[in-house]
Order: sequence, then C-alpha cells, then structure tokens
Amino acid sequence: MSGGGVASRLNNLAHPQFLDEELSAMVHTTASYDTCVTAHAYTIRAMRHMINNGVLGIEHGNFLDKDLAELMAAKGIYLTPTLVTHDAMATPPYDQFLNEDCSKKKCSRSRFGLERSESCLRS
Repeated sequence: MSGGGVASRLNNLAHPQFLDEELSAMVHTTASYDTCVTAHAYTIRAMRHMINNGVLGIEHGNFLDKDLAELMAAKGIYLTPTLVTHDAMATPPYDQFLNEDCSKKKCSRSRFGLERSESCLRS
C-alpha cells in the first residue's frame, strides 16, 4: 500500500507508507524475479510517489487526473481501477464490514473514482 486505505479510520489516503529506499528494494527484488510491483494508491501524491520509484502498476487510482494519466501512459504503467469492489462492499453481507466513518470514506472515493476513470478514458 502506498497510501492509506478505506478500511482504516486512521490512515490518510495520501500519506506515503514506504520510504524511497524501501520501494527501491521492492522494485529491484521483484525485477530479479522477472515480475513487477503494483501499488494500492488512491491519491495523486501516493501514485506519483510510487511511479517515481519504479512501480509499474497502480490499483484503484481514484483521484487520477489527466496529467498523471498521461505520465502513466508514457511510462507504460498499468491502472486497475477495481471500482467493482466498492459496489460489492455496498451489498449484503459485505455492507456490514466497514464502520460508518469508513463507509463514508469509501462512498466518496467510489463516486470520484468512477468520474476520474471516465474522464481519463476520454482523454
């Protein structure tokens, strides 16, 4: 995870959770296994931190903007929006998984993620 997640009340989505040195070790180690690192990231700050350190895939990316989408395309970085998970978490029995605060956080990210994904596809 490059930034906080929806299921935690205390994690800020934008705060980096790894140092550059840690990311470098992850990227180099996975490259030695002929694979790549993907990162759980919602915000521009978290995604840019990952991209600047060699990550080749972003999961979620709800706050992706046109500039970052263009950078990702130029570098061949994959985006997996995983928007369906937000819908699944709104239906029983999974709708009881998150507390009220986290549920509100999820709902705001879901709507924004769909809007941004559609916008980036049009770009």
